[in-house]
Amino acid sequence: MLNLRDEIIAIDICNTIANISEELNIRLGRNPDPNVYFHPGLVDKPNFFEENLDIFLNAKPIGNSVEVLKQLSIHNHIMYITARPKIAEFVTRVWLKKNGYPLSKIYFTNDKVEIASSLGITLAIDDAPFEIERYINAGFKVLVKKQSYNSDFNNRFEWDDINYWRVVRSEKVEKSTRRE
Repeated sequence: MLNLRDEIIAIDICNTIANISEELNIRLGRNPDPNVYFHPGLVDKPNFFEENLDIFLNAKPIGNSVEVLKQLSIHNHIMYITARPKIAEFVTRVWLKKNGYPLSKIYFTNDKVEIASSLGITLAIDDAPFEIERYINAGFKVLVKKQSYNSDFNNRFEWDDINYWRVVRSEKVEKSTRRE
């Protein structure tokens, strides 16, 4: 299916492969503006995720992300780089295994670019606009998991879009940019 080869790929977890937004909508009410990355119900809850680790277990996988990452892992080295709190490490590992994702190292950080640089990452897959911007500014190639809040970027995709993955298979992935 995929023909990317010899890439070292950083995979984000929340809202890239795990539907955390839907879990937040269930617990905090529907986000009134899905074009905004942060759910407004989190504003006065700075420790929400640390106090609700089960949100990471209950999240559903997004689309065909399991199958696509399995294919990617055949000829590439994937690593998960997440901004989840370090206390979520156990539940994150359980979730990845339970849902059949390729097992790999997981890095918990507030500075994905620093970790990606130290690991020799050659391609990042993420959804968060500020993370995408940081990757782009650091010179990384980025594939952007399509969300309503990241429409300003190129290289947006859905895990279920077979035609997209056929194009990725047959072409070099270019660096993502902001749309003008």
